[in-house]
Amino acid sequence: MKYRGLLLAVLALLLLPVTPAAACQPVEAGYYLNWYTFSLRVDPAPLPASASVEPYPYGRSIAVRNSGATPLYVLAPSDQAEPESALELPAGWSAIYKLEHGALFTWVDGRWVSDGRTTEATLDLDSAAISPPLVASALSGPDRPAAVPASAPARLSLLYDNERLDVPIALEYSLNPNYNPAEYERIMGEPCGFGRLGTFIIQALMALGLCLFVLGASALGIWFVRSAPKPPASQ
Repeated sequence: MKYRGLLLAVLALLLLPVTPAAACQPVEAGYYLNWYTFSLRVDPAPLPASASVEPYPYGRSIAVRNSGATPLYVLAPSDQAEPESALELPAGWSAIYKLEHGALFTWVDGRWVSDGRTTEATLDLDSAAISPPLVASALSGPDRPAAVPASAPARLSLLYDNERLDVPIALEYSLNPNYNPAEYERIMGEPCGFGRLGTFIIQALMALGLCLFVLGASALGIWFVRSAPKPPASQ
């Protein structure tokens, strides 16, 4: 048979032993190993109606917004001069952000500048505007203690209409409901990808595609040879 060698090669490829997929980590380790989850509690009582201070999910940062025409400033301890002489800042404090009309402004080259897109000031828990800085301790591993750490209180310092506003915030801990080191170890041992059966199917489809390509190329070559004009027979 003309294509016996090709068919034998494809068959050998299909019968190659399928190696098991390697073990992997399909989920973040913290999902099963972190002892606690975090959340931020904000008391909005000191804020004007146009302003808001809201925690982002997972308790890692805070968003400050202001839709009104009266500027809202985010304050931080600083020994530098005031960026605006009209501001009545507390001694030892400076304005690091300004928010008004739903836009964020930063102090650049002696003036407040907005990029026209950013609508909020994003503050990490260790920002200088938060006193004292908050640290979310992501402890993890086996043998989680039964006790939950006490909430950590702090304040966010703002200035609105030349009045200082100290917004109370608190970092609160709770037990991670998904904590299960045994489940993490079990998933770590499972194979990645499609497993043995899926890998075999992929190999078979690749071999079939290669076979069809070779057969098509061979048929095309034979057609060109047979369709080429033959030289006239000699007399």
